[in-house]
Amino acid sequence: MRASKRYAPINPLSPASIPEETEMAITTPQPPFRRFQDQRLSLRMAQSEDLSSRKDISTSRNPPGTPAARQAERERQKPSLFNLFGLIDTEKVSSYFAVFQPRYIQDEEGNNHRKAFISDSDLPCVIGFTSLVFLVISLSSPYWLVSYTATHSPFIRMGPWEACFNRFRYPRLQYDKPFHGCHPLWGYDYRPVREWLIPPWLLGVQALLVLALILALLARALSVVVVIRQPVPILLRFGYQIQITLLILDSLTGLLLIITSLLFAFNCWRRDWLLYPNWNYLSWGWGTLLVSFSLQVVTVYFTCREARREKLKQQFNLQLLEQLEPRQLETPIGSGIYV
Repeated sequence: MRASKRYAPINPLSPASIPEETEMAITTPQPPFRRFQDQRLSLRMAQSEDLSSRKDISTSRNPPGTPAARQAERERQKPSLFNLFGLIDTEKVSSYFAVFQPRYIQDEEGNNHRKAFISDSDLPCVIGFTSLVFLVISLSSPYWLVSYTATHSPFIRMGPWEACFNRFRYPRLQYDKPFHGCHPLWGYDYRPVREWLIPPWLLGVQALLVLALILALLARALSVVVVIRQPVPILLRFGYQIQITLLILDSLTGLLLIITSLLFAFNCWRRDWLLYPNWNYLSWGWGTLLVSFSLQVVTVYFTCREARREKLKQQFNLQLLEQLEPRQLETPIGSGIYV
């Protein structure tokens, strides 16, 4: 029987050392990496003396007073109740949410600075949306005009669309019908006294409120293009026109709001309307309308600033648009050539 020839196994090439192993072998007398004869690699847990040596290494890499050391000191979170005194890494938690992910910009010296959470172009949109929320609250609130509780007046409260009475009898109504509870002004319950309960100036208040709400909704729908920055070609080509349209819509909305609030305030104490007008006062529903108007004024101011910036960037935006959408020249054959 023929004997088989046995070959000695060839030793594989020894793997190259990893960068951390080489660096630790140079800078640390007792490196945490240990390589055995069979090329196995083990990692020794860092003890207290290793931590101190690593601290010296990090200090040698970023000497105190350098921009990198100052940047590391600024990014190091301070213990507070918000992060449970350093137990929670708020930067890591916020990075899981794309909306709250921190953004940084780099200056000329190479230092990273945190960008603002809301950009200058998004600020008027956010304030305008807040103004719209207050407008909706004011428009649906039945607490525009309220009577004092101690007077025990038959009139309780009212808003632009609803009124509340407590066994109220209108003197000029030929039927002895008491009005009790809260009902819509345009409902069936107040039909006999609707002509008295809804005078022409209150009709004007309702119409102005609805018109202001429509303009505010149009402005906020248009501002979505500015917030999401899509579509880019339309934003680059018509950015200035969009800002001017937002400025006009927000200005008209603010003008209608202040006219509405003054019209209601000057006529709610008329003697020919509700009985005992001195027992009534303007409540938080009317005040919410003033808050909406104030926010609308701030929105107009920031929108005006953004319109000026878009006007200055108009030529630059057109150049970017030429790069995104090159012009197409038609040939006699019918195919296009891009230049």
